[in-house]
Amino acid sequence: MTHSSNDKKRFLKWFIENYELSRRESLWILNYLLNHDFILPRIHFSDDVHLTDNGLVMSIKDAPERSFEYYQNGRLIQDPEIAFHELRTNWRKDFYVELLFDHSYETLLSFNIYEAHQEQDQEELEKKSEATDSALRSINRMLKENQLKQAIDRALDDNDFETVKKLSDELITLKED
Repeated sequence: MTHSSNDKKRFLKWFIENYELSRRESLWILNYLLNHDFILPRIHFSDDVHLTDNGLVMSIKDAPERSFEYYQNGRLIQDPEIAFHELRTNWRKDFYVELLFDHSYETLLSFNIYEAHQEQDQEELEKKSEATDSALRSINRMLKENQLKQAIDRALDDNDFETVKKLSDELITLKED
């Protein structure tokens, strides 16, 4: 979903007027975004931006525990000048911005600019799904192996050597897969 640059500008103006940021460089970055319309379509206001390729975290003065963070391809950079340089030189790339202030999620929704970074979320889900599928296949194989071993033991107890041969062949095939 594409969010309007006008809504983003309206939000940025409101935010700058109503909050003081922990770092002055954060204000420079927000003013840069506000005054450069061409970059706004590539700016996404979200949360969990540490999961994105280009994520900026900025906080208000009352929440200084994470005053400024820039995530670039999974690497944390706490120098706002590097982030500002990346933003100016790589303006064709998507950047995700997380602003830490009370009721940020609700506020972003009310300005109609909240965007989840679904591509990253989808990749994470696919990785988890593949790992889960692999684990389930392994568990199923172990269960089938145990069932075959128990069936072979019963067939041996019953002196049913034809069944022992058939089940042993199944067990060998299962272990080869």
